[in-house]
Amino acid sequence: MYSKYELGSKTVICISVGKGTFEAFTGISELKMGIIVKRVNSVLFICGDKDGTYPEDAKYIYTNFIDDPKELKYYNSEKHGKDLITTQNPEINIIMLDWLKKYL
Repeated sequence: MYSKYELGSKTVICISVGKGTFEAFTGISELKMGIIVKRVNSVLFICGDKDGTYPEDAKYIYTNFIDDPKELKYYNSEKHGKDLITTQNPEINIIMLDWLKKYL
């Protein structure tokens, strides 16, 4: 997300993103919701639906800070980050490549 907000990347894929990391890299927090916050687009979120608070965190960021095109994909898993992909859902690699082909 930092690359999208601060460096103008064309597209971003976020895997198991949390509010804490989002706030640390962008400086945007719930406390700033009353002010105008820059929204970005072209972001794909991927998360395990049983991965602690990450599914809710991803939904919060997706809803409040991201414009279309955007996509949020949940997988039936408690795995986090690369473990979500490498140990249970290798098809995510294809989904990520398709996203990049479409938006780069």
